[in-house]
Amino acid sequence: MNTIYIDTLLCVNLFIDYLLIYTVKKILRINSGNLRIIMGALTGAILTFAVFLPFYNVVFSLIYRFISAFLICFISFGKQNMKIMILRTITYMGVSLCFSGIITLIWLIAKPDGVVIYNDTVYFDISPVMLILCTLIAFISLSIYERVKDKIKPRMQIHNVEIITDNNKYKFESMVDTG
Repeated sequence: MNTIYIDTLLCVNLFIDYLLIYTVKKILRINSGNLRIIMGALTGAILTFAVFLPFYNVVFSLIYRFISAFLICFISFGKQNMKIMILRTITYMGVSLCFSGIITLIWLIAKPDGVVIYNDTVYFDISPVMLILCTLIAFISLSIYERVKDKIKPRMQIHNVEIITDNNKYKFESMVDTG
């Protein structure tokens, strides 16, 4: 029987949820502030505690996961029309599924100490020092990646364009082109 510490579960899930939400933000090119992403990650970390409910089963898990993902996307990226919200929710669930699949594969093959899978939730029993160190390494790696990417590929400039003809007005976004 493994012991699961609530503070470690909260901190690790906060970290992982932040990375999942940030990944969705990058994949879908969503313009969302860092505070919103942190609030979404905190919501996701708190919602993880549902795995300890006595009635947690497969049906509850599926419904709860979709509702949780929808709520996390709503908090992280703001209110949009239903089609966009569902796309964001499905993307979040897909990224989460990929991450979970990779962790489960590592767990099944390597059986690392300190990794527990309980009610479809991955728990890492790591020290606070290791968590801070991993967070710093991930943050520095992402920062380096962003800087290198910006230097290699110049940013596209997008502007709002408005064309007025007779009685019609057309508004759209356009990319600045040198041609």
